[in-house]
Amino acid sequence: MYTDARTIFSDAQVVAGTDETVNATNVIDLGLVPTLKSLGFDQCYVNIALAVADSAAAGGAVEIQIVSSAAAALPSATIHWTSGALDASAAPLLAGQLVDCVPLPVGARYMRYLGVLYVIAGEVADMQFNAHVTPHSVVNTHY
Repeated sequence: MYTDARTIFSDAQVVAGTDETVNATNVIDLGLVPTLKSLGFDQCYVNIALAVADSAAAGGAVEIQIVSSAAAALPSATIHWTSGALDASAAPLLAGQLVDCVPLPVGARYMRYLGVLYVIAGEVADMQFNAHVTPHSVVNTHY
């Protein structure tokens, strides 16, 4: 699948901390009439993958949320999807593992800014995530 800089939320973004919410590095401005059609795709997916697993295994968990908000900092965001808790110390979490490929309804109403939040429960020392919008639900990324 092909990605470009305008559709990347996180590129090996470090998610670490204790009981906090980390915004993805980027948000996507959907414009004044916020629909996913403004991205030029007939269908949209958010592919989320674990770039680096938490080697310290501090015992925390991360929940990933796809959200939209009226402001770029994503305050008071509307949650469109959530991953559920990903246990940072769980054995099956491997670097490069696809967390999920989330289909987003193209005709749905979103607020102006679409983004990803990483909600940390407990302590997470070092997890890194990739997240981007694509018209395909394919795992391989070509730049």
